Order: sequence, then structure tokens, then C-alpha cells
Amino acid sequence: MDTVSRRNIIVAALICSVIMVSIDIYTYVSKGLKEEKKYHNVNIIKITDSILKDSDAIAKTIVVNGVNNAKLEFSMNKPKDKIIYNVTVENTGDGDAKVDDIVISDNNMENSNSKSIIYTIEKISEGAIIKAGEKASFTVTVLYAGTSLKDSKNIDKSISLSLKCSDI
Repeated sequence: MDTVSRRNIIVAALICSVIMVSIDIYTYVSKGLKEEKKYHNVNIIKITDSILKDSDAIAKTIVVNGVNNAKLEFSMNKPKDKIIYNVTVENTGDGDAKVDDIVISDNNMENSNSKSIIYTIEKISEGAIIKAGEKASFTVTVLYAGTSLKDSKNIDKSISLSLKCSDI
């Protein structure tokens, strides 16, 4: 075999090797891009309150303390007083989110009586999915659980609401 033929065979082998490595790199990179992790970004965007007509409850302050925390202050004067907070959240991320927990923390303002106030969360629960780009709503109901007027005591409260989500 002459020198030119050997050189052509070597060059052809090198070109084939470069092409094969290029295909491997392309496959690796494109696979990695397809499996790119997407992240949620769930924020409390709106909280409104509603008070029943026969209730003397007063919703004083609603403050959203960041993307997934809020502070709610209220006053209740008699048994069966009730406030319903309607909370709207939005997932502005590019990935779906799973609700891990909704936490209500009692900040115990003065004149509070923790056993007399009951909190319930409805219309959403642990494990609920909030899809990317969508909104979800839930309610937080606050009830003065006393049973008679002798239980009546003005109760001023401050509670914190925290929404915890994870990527899925």
C-alpha cells in the first residue's frame, strides 16, 4: 500500500471518529436539555374577608408578608362570630407545584384565648396540585367557638398564614 492510500485511510478514520464523538456529545446534551428541571413559584396574590350579617367580628388587617406568607388580624366579640378569608394563590413558575402544607400560627395578641378560636381550611389540602400558570383558591374560616354569652370576651388575634409547596 502506498503512502497516499495509508494517509487517506488514516484521515477517513479520524473523520469517522470525530463524527461519532460529535453524535455522542449532541445526544448527551439534547437529552440533558429535555430533562431540565422546572420550578414552581406559588405566591399569595389576594386575600379578601367576608363576615356573616349576625356576626360582630371585625377583620382589622390583612398583610401579605412576602410571596407565601400573610398576617391576618381580627377581633371577635361573641360566641359564633365568624370571619371567612378567601385566599387566592398563583403559580407563576414553569413547573407544577404540590401543596405540602398550609400552616396557621397563632401570634397571640393581648386578650387572646386560644381555645376559644377555631381555624379551618377548606377547598385545598395537602397533595393538591397547582399547575404552572394557574391560580387556586381556598378559604380560611375563623370561628369564636364559645357557646353562651357568659363566654363572651373581646378577643383580639393575629395569625400568620403560610403556604408551603414543592416542585413535582
